[in-house]
Amino acid sequence: MKSKILELLLNNRSDYLSGEAMSEGLGVSRAAIWKVIHQLRENGYEIEAVSRKGYRLIHQPDHLSPDCLAPYLTPSVPAHPMIHFASISSTNDYAKSIALEAEEGTVVIADEQTTGRGRRGRNWHSPANKNIYLSMILKPDLPIQQVPLFTQMAAAAVWEALEPVLPGLSIKWPNDLLFENRKICGILTEMSGEMHALHYLVIGIGINVNTVTTDFPEDLQTIASSLRIETDTVQSRQKLAARVIESVARHYNHVMQTGSFESALDVCRKHSNLLGETINIHTRDSVEPARAIQIDSDGRLVVETASGMQALSSGEVSIRKA
Repeated sequence: MKSKILELLLNNRSDYLSGEAMSEGLGVSRAAIWKVIHQLRENGYEIEAVSRKGYRLIHQPDHLSPDCLAPYLTPSVPAHPMIHFASISSTNDYAKSIALEAEEGTVVIADEQTTGRGRRGRNWHSPANKNIYLSMILKPDLPIQQVPLFTQMAAAAVWEALEPVLPGLSIKWPNDLLFENRKICGILTEMSGEMHALHYLVIGIGINVNTVTTDFPEDLQTIASSLRIETDTVQSRQKLAARVIESVARHYNHVMQTGSFESALDVCRKHSNLLGETINIHTRDSVEPARAIQIDSDGRLVVETASGMQALSSGEVSIRKA
């Protein structure tokens, strides 16, 4: 009931809603309405109460709790179990710790990470109440060899969720979203399984939403950015998180229904910042120039080097524009 009352208040911010009207519409007592209003106030919502007029929402906290996200999730879309933390070491680490018992589609989301991680063990800068840090637990009945494709599925889903806010976003194979070559989002997919059996995979998504330049460590200020920096507007983390969750779920359901990743790969191809470009392939021992040609149906990056054509898997190399 709390989410329904919050949705009513959010949708009628310019007017007052009487306790009587809400109680009749929701089929509960006015005392129950008052109790929920009290709970919302304790959670940081500023709600004005005026005699003979009713209640009006003045201010809402931009937290990522299930109650805060509920008004922005599509009612017709099946709900995802959601676990929220004000602060946690890493949403991916926690998701992995519960993945075997958790329901598929469970979302772990946090307002802060103290030891957020990116690919290859790199730190992911995760300040409090600024950005989106979430992980989704999936248990697809698909060959373990297809796990890398889920990173690109997630990249396509996040691109579709964020592009209306920031047109011009590009996707850097296999797991980053950039704006003018500065990172806005990173994706980390981790899994547990055996040769022929996937137990689970966890897709971690970190999005720089409302960070400003001085929030980043000095070494990141020229290579990272945020939606706020690029749009000069404070963004609603709640709306964006809800949009991302639903977009990932929509793409995942498509994959499970069709067995095909092609629609997601097409998004990654169309909005790639690498295809057609000269790049450097970084391995542990060498740097090799190449030209990025295509993303194939297995999600590999096809490149042309001095020694011929190669298809690179995401875990093999680090790619940088020349």
